[in-house]
Amino acid sequence: MRRLDDAHELLDGPLDDRLLEGNLHDLARVDRQLGGADLSERAIAPLAMNNFVLSILDVGTGGADIPLRLARDGREITATDVRPEIVAAAARSARGRVTVRDGELSKEADSSFDVVHASLVIHHRDPVAAVTFLADMSRVARRAVVINDLDRGWRWLVSAWLLTRIATRNEYTRNDAPLSVRRA
Repeated sequence: MRRLDDAHELLDGPLDDRLLEGNLHDLARVDRQLGGADLSERAIAPLAMNNFVLSILDVGTGGADIPLRLARDGREITATDVRPEIVAAAARSARGRVTVRDGELSKEADSSFDVVHASLVIHHRDPVAAVTFLADMSRVARRAVVINDLDRGWRWLVSAWLLTRIATRNEYTRNDAPLSVRRA
């Protein structure tokens, strides 16, 4: 299947607060039930061995569900996003358990976090922007970069379409989930 480079998701445009909250809730449920949060946790857990206090930057945090999952064992989590509406929603979800702020990865200082993590972010970028994004992640990370994203393929596209028709009525989720698979 060809990558759909020029498509825009509803989340890329003006956002309705009610639909955004529903979409972020859907994403958190999918991360939890289908194992996306587990994948991130399994990749990061070995880095915190020997009581090492781990600082983690979560880029493109969405509703902050994964940073909340990672926020334990003395980990210092900072969750960022570039959309003010999403930052506000993440801050409401985080309730002070993780630091939530707006921010562009390109403006972060070199080697400022032990781990830089991104879940479901890379597919939003075209190939050239993805390379720049990965270089910035590497520059900001002292120890590791962790990427958790979608795999493009027909079975994933059909699965995303079916799941969104069964599990939600949210317009953003129904439109953007299958489109995200095509953009992966």
